[in-house]
Amino acid sequence: MDETNGVWGKALELTGPQSFNHNGAGVDSLSCASVGNCSAGGTFPKGTHGEPSFVANETNGTWGPAREIPRFAKLNVGGSSELRSISCGAPGNCDAVGQYQQKSGVTRAYIVSESKGAWGPAFNVPGLTKLNGRHMSSLTTISCSSKGNCSAGGYYGNGDRQIAFIVNEKNGIWGTPMAIPGLVVLNKDHTSYMQTISCASIGNCGASGTYSDSAGNAQSFLVNETNGTWGPAIVIQGLQNLKADSTDVLSISCATSFSCSAVGGFSAPNNNGAVIVSTKRQH
Repeated sequence: MDETNGVWGKALELTGPQSFNHNGAGVDSLSCASVGNCSAGGTFPKGTHGEPSFVANETNGTWGPAREIPRFAKLNVGGSSELRSISCGAPGNCDAVGQYQQKSGVTRAYIVSESKGAWGPAFNVPGLTKLNGRHMSSLTTISCSSKGNCSAGGYYGNGDRQIAFIVNEKNGIWGTPMAIPGLVVLNKDHTSYMQTISCASIGNCGASGTYSDSAGNAQSFLVNETNGTWGPAIVIQGLQNLKADSTDVLSISCATSFSCSAVGGFSAPNNNGAVIVSTKRQH
């Protein structure tokens, strides 16, 4: 659905390959760089060829057909995939992330980039095998502050160990992925992942994810990037007053480089509810 001048229009069904219109196709993420210029992505069934990821572009207010990511089948030999998040730094210049499946059934993280309205082939996260070998990985969230400048997060792991990581793109070049600083101290039960990220300007982002405490409960952490450097993970303050057993931050948005808000939920004995966390740089 498109909104124009504050008024929502009618729902539009995307067109695409023949199998796209069968049961199971769905849009999972959307990003708009300017009025009438957006990109969307998701997955669709392809008969015996599994579920590849697709992208679709809106240009000057008109949506084009959904298309499978170029040469995606060369990666996704296991058949199953997910496009988890998409972000557009400028009209016709977007990045998307997700996971595909190897022949062994193990999932691997992928990135795909659009330049001047044309989507390139999906590729593996550069340098991730040095952190994780060839074990499980996924990218779950991405935010682009401008063309070719993005930050993405996800997780990698082996067996019952899962570690959150972040990777930055600068001037169109993806750097080396890194584990979240300080998270190992919090992540007592060895399960963590990135949930959401928002970049207000180049090198200045806010992000959140989940870790498991010593009791095995899911807890949320917050982490900031300032001038290109990611700081340590921190816990959400004030939850002790709510007597929360677990928390889950679902979305974060940064209006400026040092002002963000995050929302989610918490669970506590006989008292589940919503959480809002705001941060502002202290001068």
